[in-house]
Amino acid sequence: MGDSERDSRGRLVTFAVSAPWAVRDRRRLKNQMAKEGNTHGPVERQDFMSAFAQEFAQECANVLLARLPKPNVVQPRYLTVEQAAVYISHTKKSFEYLMSKKMFPVIRRDRLVLIDKNDLDSFMARQKV
Repeated sequence: MGDSERDSRGRLVTFAVSAPWAVRDRRRLKNQMAKEGNTHGPVERQDFMSAFAQEFAQECANVLLARLPKPNVVQPRYLTVEQAAVYISHTKKSFEYLMSKKMFPVIRRDRLVLIDKNDLDSFMARQKV
């Protein structure tokens, strides 16, 4: 049966007890680990892993919080052509085609064209089959 120890990196090192040099090498390894201060190799690895896991969890939380809508931001009721096209999942060109066919009312102020979100919602409700 063999005897086992951990080296400075926390890896399991097994020695055969029957060989006389194994005992000498085991003592040498223990002394070397004591000099390096690595008598607790696996504990250091656990500390690193727990710190890494905590840092990773914090980064994930930050990314998820950044994706949530901000509660204090006012959502506009009237959208530009580009915003309205994205809102109903169309390209700008296909949305302009729908506008030319007068599929929903638009608001024109000089060169600015605005579309009410409620009108877009009712347009999409009419498209349901």
